[in-house]
Amino acid sequence: MHTGWLINAGYFSLWASETDFQFFNPNNPQITINGLILSPEIFAECNIAKWMKFRTGLAYSFYSFEDQKTITKEDLQNISVNFGFIFGKFD
Repeated sequence: MHTGWLINAGYFSLWASETDFQFFNPNNPQITINGLILSPEIFAECNIAKWMKFRTGLAYSFYSFEDQKTITKEDLQNISVNFGFIFGKFD
């Protein structure tokens, strides 16, 4: 069993429209938000095989963008439980 922490950082773009549901670039979006996201995480991982590990973690997402009337930072900020498999040659 190994423990650790990491920080993910990135840029996000959010578009929303009540009448048009398209995954990419909706026509005439009512909401357009761009900003930064920072997500620190603590995790634990265990070896399953010499070439595979299982990792689970707990993270919280912090968003930074201009204030909007419809969507606030508190609407997007949340806690998440993450898991995944890591493949490679581990010593």
